[in-house]
Amino acid sequence: MKKLFKLFVLMALLTVCGAALFVHFSDKQVLVLADGTLKTVDEVWASESGNLISYEVEGERVLLKREEIKSYGKRNLGHVYQEAKEYIINHFERVESFLNRFFQKNHINVGLSLTQNIFLLGLLLFLVIILFTRCSGKKKSKSVAEAAPLVEETVSPPEAPQNDGAPTRIDVVGFFLELFKKQIGADPDAPVEYVPLMSKNSGPNHIYELRVRHMDDWAKRRMTIGPLGEESGSKSKCYYVIYDIHMVIKIPAKPVTDFEQYIESIKKEVHIVNKLIPKECIIPKVSVVLDMIHSFEDGDDIPPERLEEKYINWMRRSPEHQKYLKINNSFVYIMDLSKYYFLSHILDELHDIKHLIAREITENAAIIWEPAKFKGRYGIENDAIFEIRDVFNRSAVIVRRLVDRAGITTTVSDYQIQSWFITHLAHDTISANGSGYPASFISDLNIILKKMVKDHSDVVDVYRKTIKNYIYMSFFEQNKAQMAALSGNLLDVLAWFRTKRVSMRDLKPDNLFVAGDPARYPLFLRSAQDFSLGIIDVETAVDFEKSKYNSIKQPLLGGTPFYATPSHFLRNDILAKKFGNLGKILHLQDWHATLVMIYKAITGDLLFDQTAKLFGDLRNMMIQANHPDNHRSDIFEEASRMFWHSAVVEFQEKMEGSQKPLKSVLVALPESVQHMFGKVLIKELRSIALSIKRCVDTQNIFEKEQIRQVLLKASHAKICQLKTDLESKSKSSANPTKSRTEAIAFLHKLADLKAQFVHHAYMQKLLSKPDPQLSAHDILTFMFNVMLNNMYRSEWKPLCGEAIIECEMPDDETIIEATI
Repeated sequence: MKKLFKLFVLMALLTVCGAALFVHFSDKQVLVLADGTLKTVDEVWASESGNLISYEVEGERVLLKREEIKSYGKRNLGHVYQEAKEYIINHFERVESFLNRFFQKNHINVGLSLTQNIFLLGLLLFLVIILFTRCSGKKKSKSVAEAAPLVEETVSPPEAPQNDGAPTRIDVVGFFLELFKKQIGADPDAPVEYVPLMSKNSGPNHIYELRVRHMDDWAKRRMTIGPLGEESGSKSKCYYVIYDIHMVIKIPAKPVTDFEQYIESIKKEVHIVNKLIPKECIIPKVSVVLDMIHSFEDGDDIPPERLEEKYINWMRRSPEHQKYLKINNSFVYIMDLSKYYFLSHILDELHDIKHLIAREITENAAIIWEPAKFKGRYGIENDAIFEIRDVFNRSAVIVRRLVDRAGITTTVSDYQIQSWFITHLAHDTISANGSGYPASFISDLNIILKKMVKDHSDVVDVYRKTIKNYIYMSFFEQNKAQMAALSGNLLDVLAWFRTKRVSMRDLKPDNLFVAGDPARYPLFLRSAQDFSLGIIDVETAVDFEKSKYNSIKQPLLGGTPFYATPSHFLRNDILAKKFGNLGKILHLQDWHATLVMIYKAITGDLLFDQTAKLFGDLRNMMIQANHPDNHRSDIFEEASRMFWHSAVVEFQEKMEGSQKPLKSVLVALPESVQHMFGKVLIKELRSIALSIKRCVDTQNIFEKEQIRQVLLKASHAKICQLKTDLESKSKSSANPTKSRTEAIAFLHKLADLKAQFVHHAYMQKLLSKPDPQLSAHDILTFMFNVMLNNMYRSEWKPLCGEAIIECEMPDDETIIEATI
């Protein structure tokens, strides 16, 4: 009997589990009508007021009043049980009816009621299963609770963790809460709390209200905090904070607990800062925060450098105040950015057109119904305008039904419905304030129109893209001068780094600031002479100036993937063995970052976002390559091949897609940049010429000396034509020969070299002009070719892909005939 009961319970549990799995993987919704009827539908949504329920079945939408529905929601075990119960009851009612008719016909006085007994039996079974499940759940919950008790979440700051885990945003908020407590002179044990505040314009930043219990009341103030930059392995984590002043909070990757070590790490950066004078750098200072809680009598008359030393000495004498420089028992680095602008914020503003798109849709809504005006304004005529009108017509029908159900007696004009529809096209919602309609109606209206826009997203997206392209080009024309000025100053900073033999190694918009007259912001951005760029934090910088006394110090390995190359993760000694000229490679790391920033300044996009995804694997390869026993291996070459192959492909695609804006932005090159580019071009032209000669001399496909000479002197276009002819012959041949395949590969490499030589010669010609202005397209192409030529060695395995500069057909018909 016991075994039978166990079998019975096991079957019941399997049934429940099967039902649970069915419910879990089912995406159906269930409506329970007022009469108890279950209706399975595709989707259900309700108005905020709850007055209306709308559901959809096989594409048909139906609106019901709330009182017509008992309950609704995603299918659950209760619904399955009820459906099963109705199914069983219906079948037993048929059996019961048949048997009762049989008994009545044979004059047997028996009145069966099978459904009631079956229902009670089913209910009893269901209760047994629930009881069994709950008992098991309690035992499990008890054991879990014993292992890890639950903690109630409050708005009070958490206690400092016992481990050395990386501090979070809330830990930083807690840091400023303690600072606030000290500023107002509150008791050290005074209760504190923080409250997050909502703001539509804060973007990724968070606004908090800090509260400290002081003198029988809550003292309050606000702060803003947001993430800064990308996490990158061993690099520090940074936050942007507004608390009295604008500042950067840098949390070291490895906790720093010794005060003298902390001060020494700050002073290490002074060497780089002094070398970069007069370029301004912002480095960590203890005085940024300590000035808020302690002041010296003659503090206003003390130079900043001496004031910093006074605060350091004060902290040595009063170590109890060192906690105001710590988060989670680790010292943090604090930088004052109150007088400057983040370059990253400026670049975001240059390409923030969302609000302009919404305004354009709203202010020019009428032309959706006037195709001629639509084409005249946006320059195109496509199906989007007609399909959008069709979506509106469908929406208008549903809105009319909603008006009738809501009992609105006033006339709702077609113009009013059009206005509502346009509001949702512009990514906005309709407000009930001042509308003259009930709030519940407006809430239901927003739900319906939002649903219609979502259901026809393919049509809506085409329409919005048309508007976006129009706004982008208009906005781009207004900001072209700023883009050119920013690009010129980015190149000027790069040239200064070369002059001073310093490589920053983690250049990115978050690590650069813009200095200009605040009263003229953002107008001063239109002229490169009216503002300058400075550096925020030089933690990863390295001095690569050659000296017979000192070797180049090993900088921190790592970098931000969007702006880094594999060389960022390799030790100095390995880089020197792989490339020979260590300083050149360190400098080219800044070239790469500058290239990406110029592209972002003009397009608003990242140049190598797909290639950056490779760094998850590349970092592991670099760890192996850095091992002392692997310096002769080809691990780094393989990682470089993966990276640069992807980078070449992505560079071609992005440059082609952004060709129009890149060619229209003309950058006036400062003298420092002209000098840098000129020096680089001389070396590169000589290097590429030698590579072309070596490429022709070492191949054994075209052996005749006459042909070799022709190949050396042939133009890039003619080499491309020869390669095209050979490829055509190979495709038409059933069995292409090995020699022909090798010839195509050789000509492909030779074409790449010729293309680079041609473009470098073209750049040299442009630079020879007085006050040269080069298009951003030419600058980026030149810079990328230089990096590729130097950071991927010609003796390594050849890269797959097309030439950086597309082949062009020769003007004449003179073709080199293949000899194979």
